[in-house]
Amino acid sequence: MLQLRISNILLKEKLASCINIIPGVHSMYHWKGEIARDNEVLMMIKTKKNMFDQIVSMVKLNHPYEVPEVIAVPIQHGSKDYLDWVSNSVKSVENEKEKSTNGNTRGSTNQNTSGSTNVQTVVHTMKKMKKEILKFLFLDLKNNKQSLTNFYKILNKEYICGEIHKNLLLNPDEKSSFLYFEIRQNDVILGFKDTNNQLYQKLVNIKDKKIFGQHKTKNEENIANLIKDIKNYSYIQGGALVSFHKKLLKDFITLQLENFKEIGE
Repeated sequence: MLQLRISNILLKEKLASCINIIPGVHSMYHWKGEIARDNEVLMMIKTKKNMFDQIVSMVKLNHPYEVPEVIAVPIQHGSKDYLDWVSNSVKSVENEKEKSTNGNTRGSTNQNTSGSTNVQTVVHTMKKMKKEILKFLFLDLKNNKQSLTNFYKILNKEYICGEIHKNLLLNPDEKSSFLYFEIRQNDVILGFKDTNNQLYQKLVNIKDKKIFGQHKTKNEENIANLIKDIKNYSYIQGGALVSFHKKLLKDFITLQLENFKEIGE
């Protein structure tokens, strides 16, 4: 999940003390030497104002969603115990940085080298993640080149007319939301065993947005163009079929594989 990866980086680099993941549902924050989780709705930055501005601008630039979940709140709005701990922690970190700077770069006027390096680390990681296959999480594919390559091979499997059983492939990932692939001449079909799962509902929502002309993010627009049809089937109670345009899907995966090649280079 992209939000979790970005949040972990910000917290580990000590650029943020608390980050909102899902409003009112999930947050992560530093507490007594560990990264804890809770349901607060805030993001408290324990750093200088200029660094906060850099982080927010870069998250907005690289975040795949329309509205980044970045919330800044006045420090006095938090829990007193937590804020006292943050205040002491900040002083401790700043004192260590000051000692290090005075000892290693005496006379230097650049006091924000460490901060700039940390920000660049976060920015580089977010850019790299954006170029990876985040767009393909809707197919439950693992975030790596091998997963994409395996799926591409499935799409290139020869369609055998009149031999339905030879065109069906069970999904090897038992934890995945869909049960099987069906390769047709012009389509690729995913067979879902449960229409209540998050992946299926997300695909239905994206398809509905396209049908009713509702606003879509760029990523949703790309996915909507790949979906040909969604319908329920009767022989497995609660199941459904999601059909994708085979050629468009192959072209899209080819593009993602090229992105991986660029990252490697």
